[in-house]
Amino acid sequence: MMKKLDIYSLVVAGAIVISGCGSGTSEANHTIRPPDPPGNFKVPTTKAEKIAAINKAHIPDEMKKQAIDKVNAQPGP
Repeated sequence: MMKKLDIYSLVVAGAIVISGCGSGTSEANHTIRPPDPPGNFKVPTTKAEKIAAINKAHIPDEMKKQAIDKVNAQPGP
């Protein structure tokens, strides 16, 4: 009978430790950003739209030149 009581007390103590009882904060800190609302982004389809999007991007000028050259090398309008 005493062994069962010891086992139960260990199980309860372990559950309290695992659950983080008394961890300090009650508010959740989320690091994942929510998804963008639908409809506020249009995929560029023409060369002019693609080049304009590349020029707006926050990347180094060298990478912009490479991306624009890649777009200009593609066939189509």
